[in-house]
Amino acid sequence: MKKMVTNMKRAITVFVLTLVLVGAVSPVAQAGVDYSGKLAGSPGNYYAKTKGSGYDDRGYAYNLVVYAQIKDSSTRIYVMGKGSIVANSGTCSTKAKTYHGFGIGTNKSDITDTWQKQW
Repeated sequence: MKKMVTNMKRAITVFVLTLVLVGAVSPVAQAGVDYSGKLAGSPGNYYAKTKGSGYDDRGYAYNLVVYAQIKDSSTRIYVMGKGSIVANSGTCSTKAKTYHGFGIGTNKSDITDTWQKQW
């Protein structure tokens, strides 16, 4: 009987420690920043698409700003928000270079990474 009680205590201890460990690791697994940009659409209706997402080590959403632009002469479309956001440029009838930007912050000047893609 004494051995059975000892085994039960051990099983409960392992279970509780597992719950604590899972609870502590889950928010950390969500932490990080991710962003991408590409040419999207179909013939006659192409556009630039920029996605961004960002969360801190506790799972709270960052303030983000992204932009998308197609062709040198088109207007950049900026989008600001929290967590996960997408910016789509205006459309273009032919495939063209796309321009993308990403940053953590609340205005256009917070963009820290810019890039272009050749279709």
